[in-house]
Amino acid sequence: MAFVPPPNQVGIPLPQMPQNPAILNDIAHAHQYLDGRSGNVVQNPATDQEVGLAEVYKNALIFQCAPGSVGPPWLQAFQLQIQQNFQQIVHDIAGIRNDIALLRQEQPILLANSQAGTKGLLYNPVQNGWVLLAAPNPANRDELLTFTQHQCIASANALGLPSLPPHTLIIDRR
Repeated sequence: MAFVPPPNQVGIPLPQMPQNPAILNDIAHAHQYLDGRSGNVVQNPATDQEVGLAEVYKNALIFQCAPGSVGPPWLQAFQLQIQQNFQQIVHDIAGIRNDIALLRQEQPILLANSQAGTKGLLYNPVQNGWVLLAAPNPANRDELLTFTQHQCIASANALGLPSLPPHTLIIDRR
C-alpha cells in the first residue's frame, strides 16, 4: 500500500512519493519532512495536527519497511500471550470434541440402561458396541439392587469408575 505525504500550510515542499513497499530512503525523506514542519517556528508554524499527520506518515513507512513484527515490548508480550491463549483454546476445543464423540458413543447405551425394566439386560457403557455386562457387574436392575458393598466396588472397578469414599452408603453405590 503506497502512502501519500500529508499536505501542509507552512509551505514546506512535500517529499517525493514513497516506493511501494517503502524503502529506507523514503523513511529518511519522511523524517526530514517532519523535521522541517515541526522546526519551522519563525514564519508559519505548523499546527499540531500537521505535525501529527507527518509523524503518522513517517511511522507508517517505518512499519511497512521493518522486517518482522515491530512494536513496543509490551505489545509483543501481549501478542505472545494472545497466541498462547489461542493455542490453549484450540487444545481445549479438541478435548471437547473428543468428549462429545465419546458421549455420542456412550449415550445410546446409557439411555437404554436407564430405560431398561427391572429384568431388562444392562449393557456395558465403557465398551464399544452393545456388549452386555458380565460378572462382576449386574445383569439387570433387580440384581443390582441385591448387590452388597463389595460387589458394588468390584463392579465399579471393572467399569473403570472412580472410587467412592469409604463410608458411602450402599444405596448411593448402586
